[in-house]
Amino acid sequence: MSDADRTIASASTQPTENSVACFHDPGLVASLRSDGHHELGAGQDARGPAEEALVLIDPSFVRNRALTYISPANAHKDIGGVDASAEAIRKTARLAASCGSDRLVNSIVDARHGLTPWKDQPTVRNLGEELNAYGFTNSRT
Repeated sequence: MSDADRTIASASTQPTENSVACFHDPGLVASLRSDGHHELGAGQDARGPAEEALVLIDPSFVRNRALTYISPANAHKDIGGVDASAEAIRKTARLAASCGSDRLVNSIVDARHGLTPWKDQPTVRNLGEELNAYGFTNSRT
């Protein structure tokens, strides 16, 4: 992860012509760091960068901000914070309702699917109902 930080930091000094990088910023880096920790099963390590990303991502970039809420949803789920995970998914869905993005909808469905072990808890059940109301149907649960 430190190598990635150094590479991204040096990207600002690189020419932009023919670059394959669309954009980069500290919020995106923090979100990707959180996702990496989640994929490694390190939910506790994923939490800090997820929260940092939410502070750093400009709220005017609604889709990016919505995608960023998936990071704390996953981190909280990994450490058993079902209510906090459901709330982050809920925030993602509210933002997603204003911007069409298949990637975003898939992320919401995947995050909700991650809460399947707790499907009978009121928080998760209510989340499912809210997602259905938004049209984000999760056919896997």
